Amino acid sequence: MTSTITAEAQADPLNALSPSLRRLVRAIDRFTLRTGQLVSWLTVPMVFSLCYEVVSRKFLGQATMWSYDVTYMLYGSLFMLAAGFTLLRREHIRTDFFYARWPVRTQALVDVLAYLLVFFPSMAFFLWKGTEMAVHSWQLRELSEASPWRPPLYPFRTVLPVGSALLMVQGISEFLKAVAAARTGRWPE
Repeated sequence: MTSTITAEAQADPLNALSPSLRRLVRAIDRFTLRTGQLVSWLTVPMVFSLCYEVVSRKFLGQATMWSYDVTYMLYGSLFMLAAGFTLLRREHIRTDFFYARWPVRTQALVDVLAYLLVFFPSMAFFLWKGTEMAVHSWQLRELSEASPWRPPLYPFRTVLPVGSALLMVQGISEFLKAVAAARTGRWPE
């Protein structure tokens, strides 16, 4: 029985987890993939806004009041809301000088500790404080003071807690993958 489990774990390191945890990892990864694909569409209005501003300013001699605000809000939203997708794709910046040379089990144990001691507490803090900030902004119906256009800021302020929640959810999947890698010596694909 043990050799069968080991062989299964070698075929797919996620087999080192219980069936319910494997289903959870796969469900979170599918959700994050879909969310990332959906959020990526924010680039279309962002690029449109930038192009419109350039054409309006350079060729028509008339700058817009709204383009800068729309662009930074869309870019900030894209950055925050796609953070979980970036984690799924393992494209976050990390210092690999030592890490890349370590055996998989050591890498996985470091990741498990980093998720428990740094990642989850940080994301919980961002979720808590971001939610407080967003609720306060919605209560005030906060408007931008830095722009003559004065766009509403409360939807943009909501992006921090939502992005933090999405990143935390994907972090659960990555944590479980690290546990599986620590058990099997192989990273799940």
